[in-house]
Amino acid sequence: MQQYTVNGFTRNYDTLTNSENMNDSDLSEYSATSPFVQLLHRDGCIPVLDVLIRRPESSFTPSDIETMTGVDASVAAECLDKLAVIGMVDTTETDDGSTAYQTCKQHDLIQPLAEFHIELISYSDEILNN
Repeated sequence: MQQYTVNGFTRNYDTLTNSENMNDSDLSEYSATSPFVQLLHRDGCIPVLDVLIRRPESSFTPSDIETMTGVDASVAAECLDKLAVIGMVDTTETDDGSTAYQTCKQHDLIQPLAEFHIELISYSDEILNN
């Protein structure tokens, strides 16, 4: 079991590589071993998460996500399926048989991501104008 600490918060992981103890030949794996990067770096996942966090009471199909974000529906579906596997979204079937996704507000990662989103909003002018 390894520990991972960021800003004073420590979590234990069975499979996380301790990046501080990596030698130079291991650095090519630096981001590949990061849960942060693996969750957020996937194509289209940031816009998908943005929609889910900003509208947690609503359900969305991949086509809805495409309309709202411009992320191709197949890419959105792949991201949503991965989020469903780890329990961050719940799935339901629509009247036409499509799968719709909604934020699972009870998942441990949703609240911190929502708080981070709110914190970023306070920097909107600086982020969007630079």
